[in-house]
Amino acid sequence: NTPIRAAVFFIHGGIFSFGDCHSHPIIAHALTNMGLAVVTASFRNGEEAPHRTNITMRDLRDVVDFVRGKWKDVPFGLVGSSSGGFFALSLSQTLGPSIISFCIPICPVAHPLKRATYLRSCISGNAQSDGYKHFHDPEKAAFILEKQLGFWLDDESMMEAGESLKSKTHDIPTLLIMGSVDKNVP
Repeated sequence: NTPIRAAVFFIHGGIFSFGDCHSHPIIAHALTNMGLAVVTASFRNGEEAPHRTNITMRDLRDVVDFVRGKWKDVPFGLVGSSSGGFFALSLSQTLGPSIISFCIPICPVAHPLKRATYLRSCISGNAQSDGYKHFHDPEKAAFILEKQLGFWLDDESMMEAGESLKSKTHDIPTLLIMGSVDKNVP
């Protein structure tokens, strides 16, 4: 019977390819314990819905519309982890403050091309000499890059997506959470 303080859509991560509505239950439960109504969702991404098709963003927008329709009288925000953090940032900039009250990206892949560059450095064995203090072994980096490229397909689209988040279209209150050591998001 605790009053709902806000409603959030928690967008799971998963290398732009994996995950579902059951991903990251600890985060979703913690948000619920703070008095937030939390909705998670499975959505199409990766090779079945590459970036250029816009299927992923349409799926996510459908969930946004559902949550906003169900909890009309409370603030609505986006929370996303890793690749889900990218989607949360992108949606908040696309939809704006009339729809999104706040955004909480957790270790987001804010620039997909920069992560791809880091992963390529790991694969080639140059990560340490390229200045990365913590890095994946070549096999793990190759796996992550392969899955990420299943969604983005090419460097140009990753560059465009990363650069688009740099231009501040809307002033959405954003709490960026970053880990001190993160091999997935350098």
